[in-house]
Amino acid sequence: MIVTLDDDEMKAIRLHGYLRQKENELAGTTNRQYNDQNAYERNVDGLMGEYALAKKYNIFLSLGIAVRKWSYDLMWRMMRTDVKVTRSRGSDLHLGACYNKDVEAFVFGIIIDNTVDFKGWYPASLLYQQANYGKMNEQSKYETYNVSIKLLNPF
Repeated sequence: MIVTLDDDEMKAIRLHGYLRQKENELAGTTNRQYNDQNAYERNVDGLMGEYALAKKYNIFLSLGIAVRKWSYDLMWRMMRTDVKVTRSRGSDLHLGACYNKDVEAFVFGIIIDNTVDFKGWYPASLLYQQANYGKMNEQSKYETYNVSIKLLNPF
């Protein structure tokens, strides 16, 4: 499922991503990501994924900038949902080692320019299992929860 965002939407997302990052800096939050992308880009990409899913399903998206650590992004299909996106084509769903009790489903997408190619979704109850826990790959320094893109539920 591909969702394309127009130039005006991308401008608003970039501005809002900047505000989110500044609020995170003021709150002293730490980086929990496993890549080299800078914090501003991560916030823009995350918001891009959230906005694209909300746009597709006509869901209200809260644009508050308060730090949302250990929470969900939006309600989707009556589930508290966390949207995960990456710019790495062919990537699987990877999630940090910390358990988030507020999330019931994860939606995964790959960003290409101003589009989000949503690959599927996965229930949190199945993701947080020992069988899914380990290193993303042999070069990885971190252990995470990992689910193959092939196992994601279609939309």
